[in-house]
Amino acid sequence: MDLGAMSRQKQILLTLGALFFIFILVSNLPARGESRQTTIGVDDQDYEQKHQLAVKRRNEKIKHVTEDQSQVKQWTSTPTVWYLFEATYMCPSDERRLGELGDKGRWTCGFKYLKKGCVIYIFGGGVESTYESDVLKNTPCEVHLFDQRLQSTPQLPKQVYLHRMGLSTGFEPGSDTHGQANSLRWIMNELGHDFVDAISIDVEFKEWAIFQHFAREKFYPFGQLYVELHYSSKFDELKNFFEHLEAVGFRSFHKEPNLFCKDCVRYAFIHRTESIKIINQMT
Repeated sequence: MDLGAMSRQKQILLTLGALFFIFILVSNLPARGESRQTTIGVDDQDYEQKHQLAVKRRNEKIKHVTEDQSQVKQWTSTPTVWYLFEATYMCPSDERRLGELGDKGRWTCGFKYLKKGCVIYIFGGGVESTYESDVLKNTPCEVHLFDQRLQSTPQLPKQVYLHRMGLSTGFEPGSDTHGQANSLRWIMNELGHDFVDAISIDVEFKEWAIFQHFAREKFYPFGQLYVELHYSSKFDELKNFFEHLEAVGFRSFHKEPNLFCKDCVRYAFIHRTESIKIINQMT
């Protein structure tokens, strides 16, 4: 065989090898609309280890100050009490504040990865369209506002739906001092939702009873939570709130004081499974 024939044969073999490699690579890519199986990766383990370390330090500090009678009053009163509950986790990607400056904005994590059909719920806090408008600009989600105290109907962007009702602590539709109030399970059933991508709760001290109801029902059908906590000098209530959310998989990734309210601090939480989904979409 002459050298020219050998060279052509070598080129053919190299081409076939390259085509086979491309075939293997493409066949292992997910189809459109299909996601890879969610697994806990190295990055998430690193975030989780830091979370666990922060929780350990928090518990050690709480034990220390509550056993020392000279420090109990200072550390279980505002504003000092909030030092015991710092954010313990890191948003893996696209952490940002949506909405105008002041007490109407909300911190979010990975919203750029949300897909068509996503749902956002907002309970209380009045109607502030800058947050809802920012959500619509940055996601394909529909937004549902719940506030039974509104006296008039505000102008809202499309894909923002107003419901004149509040969030109750019971299982069935009912009422409170402001009017109609319903449980989260009832509301989701009525609207045909089985999962809410992010929920915001600012209900002026009612959050404690609402989350106790969630705990009794073991019902947490949301990926992210943004909540304003109103401290009423019940330290165990505050401590139990964080411990229970962490036990069911939620991690606080942002803490923001409400400077218009001396006893109020806002926290942003993400469930660990949602954080892992974001990490998988990053890779």
